[in-house]
Amino acid sequence: MEESLSYLFGEIKAKLLKIFFLREGVSLSQKFIFKKIPVSPKKVKKEINDLLEAGLLKKERRKKDTFFSLNHKSPFFAEIKAIVFKAGPLFLKEILKVLKNQKQIKLALISGIFLDEKRSPVDLLLVGNSTQKKIESLIKRIEKNIGREIKWSYFWVEEYKYRKEMGDHFLKEIFELPNKILFDKIK
Repeated sequence: MEESLSYLFGEIKAKLLKIFFLREGVSLSQKFIFKKIPVSPKKVKKEINDLLEAGLLKKERRKKDTFFSLNHKSPFFAEIKAIVFKAGPLFLKEILKVLKNQKQIKLALISGIFLDEKRSPVDLLLVGNSTQKKIESLIKRIEKNIGREIKWSYFWVEEYKYRKEMGDHFLKEIFELPNKILFDKIK
């Protein structure tokens, strides 16, 4: 479903929309945007200009760089935002790419920024049998791929099972709010 954004807006514009809505309220430098979308800067500039013309983005010059941010006053803001999030969790492919070969990870769940759920205590919940160092490395790769820090939590499988069985408030809160389980291999 995530690719439906590309059908609606074109691949570059869809990526731009995801980048901006994931960082709502933040001004992004032109350099940062070019780094996140590995195609010709000329093509990216054209799509940014289209979003500026439509009133969805604002432009600001600071020193030697140009910054862009979402224009919350745009008459289309709420509708475009709804379409972007309805098309599927933001950056799902990027997250799955990092996690797909991690046999020690038994459960992966997304919420928070990926589903536009501001009340969620985590953006990513992982459960498995891996070292803290390995998990931190995975998280850094995910953050690098999406270009932003995330709130995350990791549990060993036995600890997760125990907490779930005991009705742990933290886990309850995560599962009661909108979330998407990417995979669950816990037996």
